[in-house]
Amino acid sequence: MKKIFFSLITSIIVVALIEIILSAAVLILRIDADKEVVSEGSDKIRILALGESTTDDYWGEKDLGAWPRQLEKLLKEKGYPVKSFNVARGGTTSTFILSNLEKNLDKYKPHIVISMMGINDMNRFVYEGDREVSIRNFSWIHSLKTVKIVKWLLSENSKQSTDILKDQFPADFLQVADQLEKNKFLSVDQLPFTPKAKNDCELSSYYRQASLYNLERVEFQMVNKYQQTMTRKALKLCPKSTYNLFWYFHSHNFTAQSRKTCREDFKLVEDFIDIISDETFISIVKCFEGENRPDSINRILKEKNIGLVQDQIEDTKKNYQILHQILRSRGIAHIAMQYPTLPIATLKNYFSKDDKIVFVENRENFAPYLGKKYYEVFKDRFRKTWGHTNQIGHGMIAQQVLGPVEEVIRDLKLKPLK
Repeated sequence: MKKIFFSLITSIIVVALIEIILSAAVLILRIDADKEVVSEGSDKIRILALGESTTDDYWGEKDLGAWPRQLEKLLKEKGYPVKSFNVARGGTTSTFILSNLEKNLDKYKPHIVISMMGINDMNRFVYEGDREVSIRNFSWIHSLKTVKIVKWLLSENSKQSTDILKDQFPADFLQVADQLEKNKFLSVDQLPFTPKAKNDCELSSYYRQASLYNLERVEFQMVNKYQQTMTRKALKLCPKSTYNLFWYFHSHNFTAQSRKTCREDFKLVEDFIDIISDETFISIVKCFEGENRPDSINRILKEKNIGLVQDQIEDTKKNYQILHQILRSRGIAHIAMQYPTLPIATLKNYFSKDDKIVFVENRENFAPYLGKKYYEVFKDRFRKTWGHTNQIGHGMIAQQVLGPVEEVIRDLKLKPLK
């Protein structure tokens, strides 16, 4: 009995020592990695932007980008040494923004965080990011460095085959996609000319972009059979493309039939589900609503501290409060910004008067454009009274938040951290 007890104690001590050594090594590597990330902004005031497609640079136009990049430009023109980091991703929710928050704060070390989030929050995802929940369901075991090393060793052999591919764009992909969509062609073989695509992944870009042109034409108000057909063709040609993954699963979670097809095609991506984007993962989970979810999906939800409730809820208020608590605990200034045409009172009601938050409204600056001039600043009407902004609209948002950012810099006497 004593030998067994001694062996058990020895094993625990050995594992603990290994864990301490690995944790120290990871800390050193993380510090070095963080230095690389913020090297461009190490001598600057760093601003982190949180949000979804209305903030995502992907939806901004190439020259100036979305409003965070335009804000940085405006501040630099006024002589402020700033660097903005934009981690917004289209299709995400405030729950998933929270699940990545600590990682992003450690990575970018911001002085100021600007949040404009919540518009996608009517769903079944809830944030369960407290440690007590993790301890009760033993998911803390998965955070041990020794467990992670074992997982890494087991998966290393297949690492090369599971990398997400960078998207490939043939020189003529916009022109070909335009012709496909205008004629509602389902194959490039129907075109009167030969496209320049050199491989399946380049070929897939034609079909995906044709689907997006169709989505823009109907102003994001519906997902139809043409879009679903084209995104499926793209996915089958190149299943590890970031854009193919997102747009396929996004277009297939709206009807019972398309969700069935989505579940069938999940096998194409299950082997590399660990490295797909959050916004793609959200759509995959929706495809399995009312059905048994694969273990791989449940595992990732647990690792992200995200649960699923029976009915759809809007958790924006709770998530905003958690966000502010985390930022306050780290001494990071928080600017909460409201969407175009929506009242700032909604955001203010999430907090008490004692919460030190700077609120920014975008209703008055967009009010003159809600009639005939609407499309001078917006690209679509995906939220009826407002939608994704174009380059001019992003510039208006940047101008609106410029003054409050300057006030925060002055009030907190922010100085760049070395």
